[in-house]
Amino acid sequence: MRAAAFRVFLLASFASIAMAAQPQGPILCTKSSLVEVLSFDKLPDGIKLILAPRRAGLDGIADRGEEFNRGDAIVGSLPLRRFNLAGLGSNCAIVSIQHGGGLEFGFELFAFRRATTGWVLEGKRVGVGEPDSVKSLIEMATFAFSRSQSDL
Repeated sequence: MRAAAFRVFLLASFASIAMAAQPQGPILCTKSSLVEVLSFDKLPDGIKLILAPRRAGLDGIADRGEEFNRGDAIVGSLPLRRFNLAGLGSNCAIVSIQHGGGLEFGFELFAFRRATTGWVLEGKRVGVGEPDSVKSLIEMATFAFSRSQSDL
């Protein structure tokens, strides 16, 4: 009897640990909680570091309106990605990045939340459309992050 109770206790403990380790879904911000950000340099340092530790080079990121490698032919050392638009709140952010590379050309959405240790990437979705406002950014993020990863 004690052994069975101990096994139940262990299973319950492992289940709660596993559930705690599961990532929580991205915090989807509301339009009223977000401020439109039109420059990569205006993002918080923690978000910039996660998206692109350095701005220059192929693995860097161009700012909105700057040149970048949009096709499948690499041109010099221009970045392969370009900042498009972000919605920034006090505890959440949604960022849209344009990605070059021929067949890979498109937009990516990144969802962030502020934790006690700083900004944390909560989710990333590729193959989304181009948002042109905070409102469309939220609509795309709501749709993209409401689907399971297997649906993408």
